[in-house]
Order: sequence, then structure tokens, then C-alpha cells
Amino acid sequence: MLFAFLFCRVKNIYQLFREQTAKYRGEVIFYSRQNDAWKSQNWEDFEEQVYDFACALLAKGLTKGASVAILAGNIPEWTIIDVATIAAGGVGVGIYPTSSPEQCEYIINHSNAEFLFVDSLKQLEKTEQMRLRLPKLKEIICLEVSNNATSCEDFINFGKQNRAEFLPRVEEIGYNAKPEDIAIMVYTSGTTGQPKGAMLSHRYILNSCESLRQTIPIFDTDISFSYLPGCHVAERISGIYNRLYNGAAAYFVDDLSKLYAYMLEVQPTVFASLPRFFEKIYAKVVSEHGSDASEQSLKDAFGGRIRLLTSGGAPLPNEIADFFAKRNLPILQAYGLTENICVAFNRADDFRFGTVGKAMPMCDIKIADDGEILVKSPMMFSGYYKDASKTAAMFDENGWLKIGDLGSIDGEGF
Repeated sequence: MLFAFLFCRVKNIYQLFREQTAKYRGEVIFYSRQNDAWKSQNWEDFEEQVYDFACALLAKGLTKGASVAILAGNIPEWTIIDVATIAAGGVGVGIYPTSSPEQCEYIINHSNAEFLFVDSLKQLEKTEQMRLRLPKLKEIICLEVSNNATSCEDFINFGKQNRAEFLPRVEEIGYNAKPEDIAIMVYTSGTTGQPKGAMLSHRYILNSCESLRQTIPIFDTDISFSYLPGCHVAERISGIYNRLYNGAAAYFVDDLSKLYAYMLEVQPTVFASLPRFFEKIYAKVVSEHGSDASEQSLKDAFGGRIRLLTSGGAPLPNEIADFFAKRNLPILQAYGLTENICVAFNRADDFRFGTVGKAMPMCDIKIADDGEILVKSPMMFSGYYKDASKTAAMFDENGWLKIGDLGSIDGEGF
């Protein structure tokens, strides 16, 4: 099977990218909204743009291990630039579109970003007051045209012009990346001080995708949305890289207020969200069809073709969980964190309300004497960038990751 083949042979993100672009040539990978219609891009488009962007980065002097920061909403360029950065030997770093100029400045400087991609003039404005305070930043690339930045089209064309010289280097760097090398950094929210840059390796990403595949598999025939922030570990791993791992296409949501309208139009087969969204769907279905609404009424609220629903970030009310499960559409709650995204997950054929499921494949869980959840897996992060003391504080003397949350495990492993 393809999955076993990938898991045995692919050792890094670039190898995964090459395997999948070869397999899915001619098929669609991205759908984005333009002029009130969906515009598609196929895997060849994706492949060519990754090559060109990676060549441009090398031609313009990207230092090995330096970061490329992405300040953008949900667009295909998020995936393109992240993979291209890894292919060129850099580290992809995401910044929330809602970040303040001060927050952007901190992450750009802390991550040693040499290039910054922004998706709009509005985001570009945030950088204007800090340009002189970004000493390592070599260039800003903007999706929209501006005199204050290089246009994305020009940057990609520059890479195309330099392909003959730099594509062999991309291949060499990409193929030879080691599983333990850092591929991306995900910055935590920083609710208790400045955000921390969690370093995530190729091994972390690939093993996490495989653990997800064995738990709640998605397929190359599935239809899903990309609407959660790409800089958050959930969308980065279970969204961007999980889709790449399984050959699945994505519809990029340009306006969250239109998500439900897009749902009815696109008719997704898989959908991940927060409990609040499912509460709204529940209220809508009950108001229109009553508390004894049928299974089809519920599925129609998601467009009619939905087969998999997942939830995280907060507890799902049992009333909502029961309503969906009785209509053969259980909402599968999960638990994870930036430092180890794949901890526990309910399965479609093995779930229990009020729990976050059983341990995911490759993840060992135990409860400390004081009730703290401890985890050990080949999906653990590689530490916090430039912060050895906070990294050390995350592990006990036996190498178990200290989650910080309290939990319990019942007799059946939930």
C-alpha cells in the first residue's frame, strides 16, 4: 500500500513532496477563491512553484537553518512557501495574521528570519515601522504588488531564471535532510510572556501524520477546508502536512464569515473544528427539524457528504456529542499540544463521551503521582529555540514530556 511505502521510504519532507507530486500529477491539490468562484491548482503547479521559490531563496543567499517567516491567511502560498523553505534548507515559521507589529517583530528577530512573506498590503504595513529593527531580514515578499516589497510573482520568476544553477542544490539539500533536522518552528501563544519557538523535526511531522493516518485516516478522495491558522500546530500538521501525506486536496477559506455558505457549496467529506461550531450546527438542525432530526438532516447541514468530524481545543458538551453519535456522525474529540500534537484521539469505532480517547499510535501516556499527564513518543518536539532551560523543564529525569495538565486513564484506556 502507498502509506506503508511512504512510511518505510520517506525520511524527510522533501522526499514526501517528491513522492506525492509524482503520484498525483494531473490532479487538483488547491482550490482558492477568486472572483466569487473556486480556482483550482494541480500538483504540477504546486511542484513548479516550490522549485522556483526554493531556487530563489538559495539564489538570494538563504543561510542553512535560517528561517523564512510567513504572515498570511489561508492561501495555497502557505504550503508552497513552507515546503520550499524546507527544500532550500531553511526553517518555516508562521506568524498569526492577527499579530501586532510588536509581536511580528519579536518572532521575525527571534527566529532569525532572513525572508518574510506577507499576503497583503495590510500585513505589509505592519513591517514598515520595524524595518530598521530587523537586522537579519534580507527581503520581504508580498503577494500584492507594492513598491516596498518584492512581488511574489517576481520572486518566483527570479527562481525560475536561476533554476539551472540552483535546482541541483535544492535536490541535494532536500533529499539529504536528516529525520532529526528541524523543518519548522511553531511559536506558542505567549500567554505567560514572550512566545516560545517549538522546534519540530522532519521525524515529528512524518510520524505525526502516520499516527493520524492510523487513527482517523483521510484519503486522496476526501474534500476538506483550510480555515484554521496555518501557524498553529493543528492546521500545520493535521492540515497542511497531513493532506500532503495522504494526497488530499483543500479548499482555502478567504473569509470565515462565509465558511458555512462554502460548506453547503463545497460539500466536504471531513471537517475539523472547535466545539462552538458544532454547537451552532446542533442549534440550527434542532430549530429546523426538532430534537428527533434524522441522520440525513444532520449531514445536510454539512453539505450532505460529510463522513468524519473532529474536535479539539475545549471539551465538547455531552449533549452535543450524544446527538451527533446517535445519527452515525460522532464528533471525535482529540488531545494534543504543540510539543507533541498526537497524544490521544477518539476513533470512529471506539469512542467515549467525556474523554479524549485512547493513546494514539507511537505515543505512550502515563499519569504521574500528582496526576500530571506524561508522554513519550517519536513525535515529541526538539526543544524551544534559544531556550535550553525551558526545554529542560518540559521533561522529567526519564525523558517523559511533562504536559502540565492533569488527567486520568480509565480501565479501558480512555
